[in-house]
Amino acid sequence: MRSLGEFMRVFVCATKSEAQGLVERFKLKKSSVKFGEKGAKFGESGASFGEKSVNVWLGEGILLFICGVGFGKNGENAQIFGEILAKFSPKTAINFGICGCNSDEISVGEGFLWDENSAPKEASLICVNTPQTTKISAPTISLYDMESAKFKEICAKFGVKFKIYKVVSDHLIDAKIDKASTCALLRAHAEKIGEL
Repeated sequence: MRSLGEFMRVFVCATKSEAQGLVERFKLKKSSVKFGEKGAKFGESGASFGEKSVNVWLGEGILLFICGVGFGKNGENAQIFGEILAKFSPKTAINFGICGCNSDEISVGEGFLWDENSAPKEASLICVNTPQTTKISAPTISLYDMESAKFKEICAKFGVKFKIYKVVSDHLIDAKIDKASTCALLRAHAEKIGEL
Protein backbone atom coordinates (compact mmCIF):
# COMPACT_ATOMS: atom_id res chain seq x y z
CA MET A 1 0.00 0.00 0.00
CA ARG A 2 1.20 3.52 -0.68
CA SER A 3 0.28 7.12 0.06
CA LEU A 4 -0.30 9.69 -2.64
CA GLY A 5 1.24 13.14 -2.59
CA GLU A 6 -0.78 16.30 -2.50
CA PHE A 7 0.10 17.51 -6.01
CA MET A 8 -1.94 15.00 -7.96
CA ARG A 9 -4.78 15.59 -10.37
CA VAL A 10 -8.19 14.08 -9.71
CA PHE A 11 -10.23 13.08 -12.74
CA VAL A 12 -13.97 12.52 -12.35
CA CYS A 13 -15.98 10.57 -14.92
CA ALA A 14 -19.58 9.42 -14.63
CA THR A 15 -19.03 5.94 -16.09
CA LYS A 16 -16.26 3.44 -16.78
CA SER A 17 -16.97 3.91 -20.50
CA GLU A 18 -16.16 7.62 -20.17
CA ALA A 19 -13.04 6.83 -18.14
CA GLN A 20 -11.64 4.07 -20.37
CA GLY A 21 -9.49 6.39 -22.51
CA LEU A 22 -7.91 7.88 -19.38
CA VAL A 23 -7.32 4.44 -17.87
CA GLU A 24 -5.46 3.45 -21.04
CA ARG A 25 -3.64 6.77 -21.55
CA PHE A 26 -2.26 6.93 -18.00
CA LYS A 27 -2.05 3.15 -17.41
CA LEU A 28 -4.30 3.50 -14.37
CA LYS A 29 -4.95 0.54 -12.07
CA LYS A 30 -8.11 -0.12 -10.09
CA SER A 31 -7.41 0.33 -6.41
CA SER A 32 -8.96 0.36 -2.97
CA VAL A 33 -9.22 3.26 -0.57
CA LYS A 34 -8.79 2.87 3.17
CA PHE A 35 -8.70 5.79 5.58
CA GLY A 36 -6.97 5.53 8.93
CA GLU A 37 -5.04 7.51 11.49
CA LYS A 38 -1.95 7.64 9.27
CA GLY A 39 -3.86 9.11 6.33
CA ALA A 40 -5.17 7.57 3.16
CA LYS A 41 -3.61 4.39 1.84
CA PHE A 42 -4.27 2.61 -1.43
CA GLY A 43 -4.17 -1.11 -2.02
CA GLU A 44 -5.27 -3.65 -4.61
CA SER A 45 -8.40 -5.09 -3.00
CA GLY A 46 -12.00 -3.78 -3.00
CA ALA A 47 -12.51 -0.08 -2.32
CA SER A 48 -14.91 1.23 0.26
CA PHE A 49 -15.93 4.35 2.15
CA GLY A 50 -17.80 2.74 5.01
CA GLU A 51 -20.07 0.20 3.34
CA LYS A 52 -20.06 1.87 -0.11
CA SER A 53 -17.96 0.45 -2.92
CA VAL A 54 -15.91 3.15 -4.68
CA ASN A 55 -14.53 3.06 -8.22
CA VAL A 56 -11.06 4.56 -7.86
CA TRP A 57 -8.20 4.15 -10.32
CA LEU A 58 -4.60 5.24 -9.70
CA GLY A 59 -1.55 6.12 -11.74
CA GLU A 60 1.52 8.30 -11.35
CA GLY A 61 0.18 11.40 -9.54
CA ILE A 62 -3.38 10.75 -10.76
CA LEU A 63 -6.55 9.56 -9.09
CA LEU A 64 -9.61 8.77 -11.22
CA PHE A 65 -12.99 8.59 -9.50
CA ILE A 66 -15.99 7.13 -11.32
CA CYS A 67 -18.83 9.04 -9.70
CA GLY A 68 -21.88 7.57 -11.43
CA VAL A 69 -24.29 9.46 -13.68
CA GLY A 70 -25.35 12.62 -11.84
CA PHE A 71 -23.04 11.57 -8.96
CA GLY A 72 -25.19 8.48 -8.39
CA LYS A 73 -28.72 8.08 -7.13
CA ASN A 74 -29.63 11.23 -5.19
CA GLY A 75 -26.05 12.49 -5.61
CA GLU A 76 -24.76 9.95 -3.09
CA ASN A 77 -21.21 10.00 -4.52
CA ALA A 78 -20.85 13.76 -4.07
CA GLN A 79 -19.82 13.19 -0.46
CA ILE A 80 -17.15 10.70 -1.52
CA PHE A 81 -15.77 13.18 -4.07
CA GLY A 82 -15.65 15.81 -1.32
CA GLU A 83 -13.76 13.38 0.94
CA ILE A 84 -11.27 12.69 -1.85
CA LEU A 85 -10.62 16.43 -2.28
CA ALA A 86 -10.37 16.98 1.48
CA LYS A 87 -7.92 14.11 1.99
CA PHE A 88 -5.60 14.79 -0.94
CA SER A 89 -5.82 18.53 -1.71
CA PRO A 90 -5.13 18.03 -5.43
CA LYS A 91 -3.91 20.93 -7.56
CA THR A 92 -6.71 20.38 -10.08
CA ALA A 93 -9.88 18.35 -10.45
CA ILE A 94 -11.06 17.58 -13.98
CA ASN A 95 -14.56 16.42 -14.94
CA PHE A 96 -14.33 14.50 -18.23
CA GLY A 97 -17.32 13.07 -20.06
CA ILE A 98 -20.00 13.25 -22.71
CA CYS A 99 -22.79 15.77 -23.22
CA GLY A 100 -25.74 16.30 -25.52
CA CYS A 101 -26.04 19.37 -27.76
CA ASN A 102 -29.15 21.23 -28.94
CA SER A 103 -27.58 22.27 -32.26
CA ASP A 104 -26.51 20.33 -35.34
CA GLU A 105 -23.90 23.09 -35.92
CA ILE A 106 -21.71 21.31 -33.38
CA SER A 107 -20.40 17.95 -34.57
CA VAL A 108 -20.58 14.76 -32.55
CA GLY A 109 -17.08 14.27 -31.13
CA GLU A 110 -16.28 17.97 -30.69
CA GLY A 111 -14.75 18.80 -27.28
CA PHE A 112 -15.23 21.87 -25.07
CA LEU A 113 -13.23 23.08 -22.06
CA TRP A 114 -14.37 25.21 -19.11
CA ASP A 115 -12.49 26.29 -16.01
CA GLU A 116 -13.01 28.83 -13.26
CA ASN A 117 -11.66 31.62 -15.49
CA SER A 118 -12.91 30.83 -18.97
CA ALA A 119 -15.65 29.23 -21.02
CA PRO A 120 -15.97 28.48 -24.73
CA LYS A 121 -17.68 31.24 -26.72
CA GLU A 122 -19.47 28.72 -28.95
CA ALA A 123 -21.67 27.07 -26.32
CA SER A 124 -22.94 27.19 -22.76
CA LEU A 125 -23.04 24.19 -20.41
CA ILE A 126 -26.31 23.34 -18.68
CA CYS A 127 -26.41 20.68 -15.98
CA VAL A 128 -29.65 18.65 -15.87
CA ASN A 129 -31.08 15.93 -13.64
CA THR A 130 -32.21 13.58 -16.41
CA PRO A 131 -30.78 12.81 -19.85
CA GLN A 132 -32.15 15.15 -22.49
CA THR A 133 -33.69 13.10 -25.30
CA THR A 134 -35.72 15.68 -27.20
CA LYS A 135 -34.55 18.69 -29.17
CA ILE A 136 -34.53 21.83 -27.05
CA SER A 137 -35.05 25.13 -28.80
CA ALA A 138 -32.82 27.84 -27.39
CA PRO A 139 -31.40 31.14 -28.67
CA THR A 140 -27.85 29.90 -28.08
CA ILE A 141 -26.00 26.65 -28.52
CA SER A 142 -26.26 24.68 -25.30
CA LEU A 143 -24.56 21.51 -24.09
CA TYR A 144 -26.29 19.30 -21.52
CA ASP A 145 -24.59 17.09 -18.95
CA MET A 146 -25.48 15.67 -15.53
CA GLU A 147 -22.39 16.15 -13.33
CA SER A 148 -20.84 19.59 -13.93
CA ALA A 149 -22.89 21.66 -11.46
CA LYS A 150 -22.27 19.37 -8.47
CA PHE A 151 -18.63 18.95 -9.54
CA LYS A 152 -18.06 22.74 -9.57
CA GLU A 153 -19.91 23.17 -6.27
CA ILE A 154 -17.74 20.58 -4.51
CA CYS A 155 -14.50 21.93 -5.98
CA ALA A 156 -15.45 25.44 -4.79
CA LYS A 157 -16.27 24.13 -1.31
CA PHE A 158 -12.80 22.59 -0.97
CA GLY A 159 -10.91 25.36 -2.78
CA VAL A 160 -9.73 23.11 -5.62
CA LYS A 161 -9.19 24.51 -9.12
CA PHE A 162 -11.34 22.75 -11.68
CA LYS A 163 -11.62 22.08 -15.37
CA ILE A 164 -14.59 20.57 -17.19
CA TYR A 165 -14.00 18.86 -20.52
CA LYS A 166 -17.11 17.63 -22.32
CA VAL A 167 -17.39 15.87 -25.68
CA VAL A 168 -20.60 16.07 -27.71
CA SER A 169 -22.15 12.61 -27.99
CA ASP A 170 -25.56 13.37 -29.50
CA HIS A 171 -28.04 16.02 -30.63
CA LEU A 172 -30.81 15.25 -28.10
CA ILE A 173 -33.02 13.21 -30.42
CA ASP A 174 -33.85 10.04 -28.50
CA ALA A 175 -30.15 9.41 -28.30
CA LYS A 176 -29.03 6.19 -26.68
CA ILE A 177 -25.27 6.18 -26.53
CA ASP A 178 -23.80 2.72 -26.03
CA LYS A 179 -20.63 1.95 -24.09
CA ALA A 180 -18.51 1.27 -27.17
CA SER A 181 -19.48 4.61 -28.77
CA THR A 182 -18.76 6.47 -25.54
CA CYS A 183 -15.32 4.82 -25.24
CA ALA A 184 -14.47 5.66 -28.85
CA LEU A 185 -15.57 9.30 -28.56
CA LEU A 186 -13.61 9.98 -25.39
CA ARG A 187 -10.56 7.87 -26.22
CA ALA A 188 -9.89 10.35 -29.02
CA HIS A 189 -9.69 13.17 -26.44
CA ALA A 190 -7.70 11.35 -23.73
CA GLU A 191 -4.37 12.60 -25.07
CA LYS A 192 -5.55 16.21 -25.05
CA ILE A 193 -6.99 16.01 -21.54
CA GLY A 194 -3.70 14.58 -20.31
CA GLU A 195 -2.12 17.96 -21.08
CA LEU A 196 -4.55 19.91 -18.86
